[in-house]
Amino acid sequence: MDRNSASMLARAIFAEPPTENPGDLPAVRGYTLVREIGRGGGGVVYEGVSHTSGSRVAVKFMHERGRKPADRVFHEVDRLTEVRSGSVPHVYEHGWSAGRMFLVMELIEGLPLLEYADGFDLRERVELLVKVSGAVWDLNSHGIIHRDLKPSNILVTKQGMPVIVDLGIAMLLGGEGEGDEDAEPAMGTLAYMAPEQARGIRAEVTTRSDVYALGAIGYELLTGSTPNELSPTVTQTLRRLQKEPPRPARSLMPGLSAGLAYILEHACAFDPSERYGSAEQMRDDLQHWLRREPISVGPQTLWMRLTRQTIRHPVATVAVLCTFVAIASLSTISTMIWWQITQPYRFLLPANELGPIASIVSFSGRVLYSWQSVRDDGIVYRGLIRGPDGDRYAVIGFKHPELGTGVSGLVGYKLGEYEKPAWVAEQRVPDELMYAVQHQPRPHQFWVCDVFLFDVFSDIDGIELLSVHRDAKLSACVVQIRSADGTLLSEFAHDGELDSLYWEPMNGVLYCVGRNSDGEWMDRGEPENYPGRYPLVVFAVRPELGATGLVVQHPGIQGTIQPLWYSCLLPGSAYSAIDDSRGHIALSINKPGLPADLESGFFDLQLGGMDESEHLILVLDADGQVVRRRSTGSWERESGMDSDVFTLEALPPRVVPRKFEQ
Repeated sequence: MDRNSASMLARAIFAEPPTENPGDLPAVRGYTLVREIGRGGGGVVYEGVSHTSGSRVAVKFMHERGRKPADRVFHEVDRLTEVRSGSVPHVYEHGWSAGRMFLVMELIEGLPLLEYADGFDLRERVELLVKVSGAVWDLNSHGIIHRDLKPSNILVTKQGMPVIVDLGIAMLLGGEGEGDEDAEPAMGTLAYMAPEQARGIRAEVTTRSDVYALGAIGYELLTGSTPNELSPTVTQTLRRLQKEPPRPARSLMPGLSAGLAYILEHACAFDPSERYGSAEQMRDDLQHWLRREPISVGPQTLWMRLTRQTIRHPVATVAVLCTFVAIASLSTISTMIWWQITQPYRFLLPANELGPIASIVSFSGRVLYSWQSVRDDGIVYRGLIRGPDGDRYAVIGFKHPELGTGVSGLVGYKLGEYEKPAWVAEQRVPDELMYAVQHQPRPHQFWVCDVFLFDVFSDIDGIELLSVHRDAKLSACVVQIRSADGTLLSEFAHDGELDSLYWEPMNGVLYCVGRNSDGEWMDRGEPENYPGRYPLVVFAVRPELGATGLVVQHPGIQGTIQPLWYSCLLPGSAYSAIDDSRGHIALSINKPGLPADLESGFFDLQLGGMDESEHLILVLDADGQVVRRRSTGSWERESGMDSDVFTLEALPPRVVPRKFEQ
């Protein structure tokens, strides 16, 4: 960052927020702001519309008054944009406008937690708290401490999934910058603030502070009250938080289950070391309670009661506590240092998407292990995923087989066990596809070209890896769905390449777009010079758990799995209107841009060239029928044709017999 950019960023972040008329909407390049949807200590949030995609977004203008250096704030916001999680809004971009810093984020539509839970019985509230605990754990596992968790900062979508918003005072673990030992004003909301936050010492604030806030949310959700009684003034409340432990849960609601009371009190323990180590542990205990299984916490021991009395009467036991605190502090610091250095956090990515090397690093940035390829584009995927058994895996996608590892395709390693893969994905080509003369599949040279993370099978815990394997462009391809531990759950092959996939969870359908290699256009009685030569097809399949070695059936081949529908993009003569420089049309399937389309189970089929400003979008329903069209004005001008020329119909039959190998 040059001096001028740093100066602009500093003015945008540290300047006092201007007094603005609520009716005046600021300007952000590339977006039209529609209305103000919220404001608070972190900034003002507006609803906006993207000029490029037409999608609705949330635009937050920050008015942080902190003292962080500009480069540190820039670094932290950059790391927020790397987070890909359903538990927090996706940050698309950031910048500054009129001297104020802004973030463009995913627009979350939902109800605040307590409003959503209105009318729920106790069991339904516990089930909701389980989901909230999982969302907090997901946030912390990405290296983020929220520091202001409260019911109003948790929105529950129509699908019942909690999303954590307002990261205005969040801190990133392992961040660079000023000394973490410096004192700072207590930040957060008093009713949900952990004692160490009330003391205002940054180094004491860890993920266990978020666990405390999660427990306080649980208090209010299950008992109707927060764990600490608030005093008339902020100063008195802060002093009480620093000295007094939370109230027993059953004193607030006598009829509350003893097990739930233990869980809440354990999460809100005065001493951070006595709390759950993570939100995941609290979630697990809540699930145990729902299943009537033993929980990991129980009645308060004599030692714990003595410790609480010591906190209330420090003078009588100061000599003993000095020794205990010294030992506990050294142990905590040592544990934290060990955790920061040894725990896998993320992959160190090369400058471009493909690369010759992938390195997994700890929270402190220490390289734990590296995988090396002999080619610049040898590694096409890397990611962390949690298996159904709770183990975490590092998954690497290799493009070329002639590597030092001796494998290609998808490979999974248990975290901490990197010398030998825990599993290797095998690519098998069904006999029904071993006929092509020009593009005969070679199974031993298949490589992984795309990997997606979808929750395909809801009966199996966690999300699944969906990978696409092929030999060369236009060759047959294989789609595999695996759990994180490498178990092959489902598999099917297609007679032709697949360019794009979209999983639609509402109907449980996988939509695919690509080319059909059964025959070229001239084999179907059409001109030989059609762009791309092979027809573009769109189809829908419903993956079957346990089904492997299947071939998607289409009009040119007798396969083993019947698609829900299989259509061809017609007319082929119009493809040249939006050809890209590679000689064929660019086609992709995307999540619908409009919320109403998403709720209806629709999806977008985008046709276009290399220039993203020139494209046509067909909105399709679950039956593969076009329900709406929209195109950019530039595409209409460049192509010189009406968008209605493109239709989805049955694949034209072959008129030239297929050639088989002798």
